Amino acid sequence: MYHGRDIYASYSWDITLVWIVVAGCGEDESVVSAEPDKTGTIVIDPEPNSIDAPWELSGPNSYIASSSGDTTMTSMEPGEYRLTWEKVNGYLTPSGDTITLASNEVITFSVTYVRGTGMIVMDQTPGFLSGAFWTLNGPQDRTGAGDAILRNMPTGTYTLSWRDVSLYNTPDSETKNLSANDTIVFVGTYEYANPLITGSVDTPGQAFDVSVSGSYAYVADWNSLQLIDISTPSLPVIVGSVETPGDAVGVEASGSYAYVAELDYSLVTELDYGLQVVDIIRPSSPVIVGSVDTPGYGQGVAVEGSYAYVADSQHGLHVIDISTPSSPVIVGSVDTPGSAWGVAVSGSYAYVADRHSGLQVVDISAPSSPVIVGSIDTPGIAKGVAVSGSYVYIADEGSGLQVVDVSAPSSPVIVGAVDTPGSANDVTVSGSYAYIADEWYGLQVVDISAPSSPVIVGSIDTPGSAKGVAVSGSYAYVADRTFGLHVIDISTPFSR
Repeated sequence: MYHGRDIYASYSWDITLVWIVVAGCGEDESVVSAEPDKTGTIVIDPEPNSIDAPWELSGPNSYIASSSGDTTMTSMEPGEYRLTWEKVNGYLTPSGDTITLASNEVITFSVTYVRGTGMIVMDQTPGFLSGAFWTLNGPQDRTGAGDAILRNMPTGTYTLSWRDVSLYNTPDSETKNLSANDTIVFVGTYEYANPLITGSVDTPGQAFDVSVSGSYAYVADWNSLQLIDISTPSLPVIVGSVETPGDAVGVEASGSYAYVAELDYSLVTELDYGLQVVDIIRPSSPVIVGSVDTPGYGQGVAVEGSYAYVADSQHGLHVIDISTPSSPVIVGSVDTPGSAWGVAVSGSYAYVADRHSGLQVVDISAPSSPVIVGSIDTPGIAKGVAVSGSYVYIADEGSGLQVVDVSAPSSPVIVGAVDTPGSANDVTVSGSYAYIADEWYGLQVVDISAPSSPVIVGSIDTPGSAKGVAVSGSYAYVADRTFGLHVIDISTPFSR
């Protein structure tokens, strides 16, 4: 007999019959009698009861039984028994046990299943996105926001759901199984939902500036240069990168090289900050081949022919010979009254955005002896600069876009201006439009066909802080600081 679950068993055993002759009864009588009971009892007791743990019991005479949960088995033949505990999802499988059963004895196989633990990682992008909360449901429920690492989590099945964030597409929920000593990763990528942004790619650092050449965008990403394949505008992909010794904040690509302006807030003066020359002939494997230290903080760079022009903050403008990329050398310098932040070059002149000192016009016809020939203060803080024909366009921080007539280089004059809603950091010009990286207000598109009356004809907000902008063909490329690079269709600017 037994008490408990249905048991599937197979076994064989013998019963010995004893013939007893009883005398003194007048005649012989034969009586058949069984031996005294020599069996025992086996108790199987796994905990916790809720998991109904499966097991298998083997014993003498090829006995095998299997079932699950608590069981009491009576009339069991004496001998050695081995119990094997089977796997239960989410729990560590206990070791089996062997016990010898004697006649009229009770033996117990007992065990407690212990939940295994593992690690759960939440990887949310882009970083610094406010409101990206998540809820984790499973053997142990948790809530949180952004990136997280949860250690010693009970094994089992978990489902992660992401909360909606305004202006973003919400990542799909995911369900995964966590095994003992394992790690599972939930990735949640919030994509900006503005349909005017054709494509985006997050960068590992902080995107401050961008230059475009051919099918690639080159992003000055604070501590590195990122090379991004933009051949498919809707799907920009980082294909290569190279770390820079300083903080990369400006970049211009020309031919087989990218020229990176960098500053150093760490004050480690023995390293070569200022200009880094990067070989980009193999986009997947860019390499720094040359560098030159500058006395100030490199903020912006322009390239023309065999020279790079570096806006070096409080140390003005430097002219650097790059004819031998592995050995760039400063051949000329000119101090500016303010802090040189941006530079553009056209013909024999360099135009410097000099922060509180507005625009400085520098004659660079003699590279070894650059000289300021004209200047004009702007109402704001001159940070970015672009030149087209006889006009220079200044991104003037809080005072928007300033249009300066430089047809007489010694007497530049502001002929038009338009305020922008944000803080104008950078500007580039293509055709009849100026494109402004306007900090928290994304990209502003300005019609400059009438220089004296520039007008904003379109804008598109970006999720981050627009720091730099470049234009190629029908697309604008915005360096959006902690949100990487955005590709924006500008084929019909007026509708933006």
